[in-house]
Amino acid sequence: MAKQEHKSMHGRSVDMEAMRARNETTVAVSNQNLNARGDQLKGGKIVKRREEVVSEYYETNPNAKPRNNPVEAAPATDAKVSETKPAVVEKKPAKPNLATSTEEGDVQ
Repeated sequence: MAKQEHKSMHGRSVDMEAMRARNETTVAVSNQNLNARGDQLKGGKIVKRREEVVSEYYETNPNAKPRNNPVEAAPATDAKVSETKPAVVEKKPAKPNLATSTEEGDVQ
């Protein structure tokens, strides 16, 4: 992952990757018993690591697709793509503004 530079409101540089790494084991503030990595906690102690949770999910969920498999390419077709012509847009003549018209007989 490319390292991005973040700036605080006061213009100080903030290294978000270092902050994430430093706070991985900190208990998340939520109604779920997780830390910042996604490990399940009970009483502040790690009960199940994130890797175990993810592998269990992919083993038990029949609709889940494996995460590390490459995306299958769509089969190549021999059908030719027809060339499309750009749409012709007809320009309508502008309506004269009667209040600013300067023709003879017009009232201003």
